[in-house]
Amino acid sequence: MIEKIQILLGLLFRLRNFRTLLSLRHRGYLVDIGWFKSAEKKIPIDKNGQPIPWYSYPFLSFIEARLKNNFRVFEYGSGNSTIWWAKRVGSVKAVEHNLSWFKKISSNLPDNVEIVHREANDEKEYCREIFNSDTQYDLVIVDGVQRNCCLKVSIEKLNKDGVVILDNSERREYQEGVRFLISKGFKKIDFCGMGAMENCNTCTTCFYKENNCLNI
Repeated sequence: MIEKIQILLGLLFRLRNFRTLLSLRHRGYLVDIGWFKSAEKKIPIDKNGQPIPWYSYPFLSFIEARLKNNFRVFEYGSGNSTIWWAKRVGSVKAVEHNLSWFKKISSNLPDNVEIVHREANDEKEYCREIFNSDTQYDLVIVDGVQRNCCLKVSIEKLNKDGVVILDNSERREYQEGVRFLISKGFKKIDFCGMGAMENCNTCTTCFYKENNCLNI
């Protein structure tokens, strides 16, 4: 008899868990951040269908209120993030290595965005695109190819109060660049959690110094 009661209680517990999982599709955190919409459309968007970067959700929550409309942003890699940045800062320059993606994304960008295509097989061409203007940047986003190289050269074009942002910073292959920035006196904050279309942990990291433009 006791065994039958235990089996019944186990079934009820699993049923309750199943109902809880079903309810997540209609209310709660994942609905509020647009995770289900992103998974359905297979692109990073918010609950209203607007483009968002493919960064960790904790990082997006942190940074949005800290952005200013006079910030100048350089972005290694392009996509929905480019559109998202452009709506919140003064100007964005992006470099993209994938030619077909470059053609697609460059057809639908606002006036405050400049995007260029550079081959990834030449570090000087892609990595050092940041030097092809006189601009010093408030934020440098490293979310494309050759990330260790990009991290190393980016600080030469960073404003004194500028911040470097590395996406997928938990990956082993980027630790060379992480160690380089730390050796140059940068502190870091990891924002780890889920991202759009992902059900695993990912990290987006800010590298900063004292009196930085994000007031960290």
